[in-house]
Amino acid sequence: MSELINPTDSPLSSKTISNCFYELWEASAEHLTEKQLSWFAGFSDYAENQARNLADVVVGIGCLVASDDDAGSFQDKQAIATLLFSINQQLETISGLIHVSSSAADRLINPKMYRPET
Repeated sequence: MSELINPTDSPLSSKTISNCFYELWEASAEHLTEKQLSWFAGFSDYAENQARNLADVVVGIGCLVASDDDAGSFQDKQAIATLLFSINQQLETISGLIHVSSSAADRLINPKMYRPET
């Protein structure tokens, strides 16, 4: 459902955070300076930290629920759905950051691949 869109598909078909990053990146990447590309490439560390933090939170929630006979504050399906949608949005953000960061790094490593042929 929240998979990064394929560039050959309709670019604005799915409103997800990762697709927003993707669209903004594709529209601006060729106009960025080397310094700006380096800045974007640095987001891989940030995305990694965010993924670790989210993993820790999810494990903590799992431990709380497992140790509570009443599942803590998850008394109805709406509470669980809200939590899962929130986690989904965090993962969308991390996915988008990884895409932009790796694309920026690739442009720095292989600049000739991105220069228009003359």
